[in-house]
Amino acid sequence: MKLNEWFERKVAEFKDDAAYQTELLLLDLTEQIIEQMEERGIKRSDLADRLGLSRPFVTRFLNGQPNLTFKTLVQVANALDLTVNVRLQPRYMLGNLVQWERLDCGVPEAEGVAEGGKKRWIAPDESAIAA
Repeated sequence: MKLNEWFERKVAEFKDDAAYQTELLLLDLTEQIIEQMEERGIKRSDLADRLGLSRPFVTRFLNGQPNLTFKTLVQVANALDLTVNVRLQPRYMLGNLVQWERLDCGVPEAEGVAEGGKKRWIAPDESAIAA
C-alpha cells in the first residue's frame, strides 16, 4: 500500500469525528498565532506579559491545550493586535477543516519541485495544494 493511500484512508476514517475536527482546528489556530508572533517578533514570555498570564499557560495554550475558550482566543488576538473571525462553511471542503499547506502535511506528489518552485502536496481528496 502506498503512503498516500494509507493517509487518505486514515483521514477518511476520522473526517466525521468531532474530536479529530477539533484537533485540526486547534492546530490551525495555534499555527496562526505562532506565525503572527514570529512576524511581530513576540516571544512566548512577551505574550504572557501582555495577557497577564504565566508563561507555562501560554506554552500549554500554544501546544494545543484542548480547553481553548473564545475568551482566551480573543484575549490573544487583542494582545497581537488582531481580530478573531469565525465562519461556518460547507463540510468537506478541504480548506475548511484545516489549511493543509500551512501545516506542511500531506504526501509529497513527487520528488523535486513543481511549477513556480513550490512544493506540491497531495491532499486526501487527491487535489494538489501548493505549499
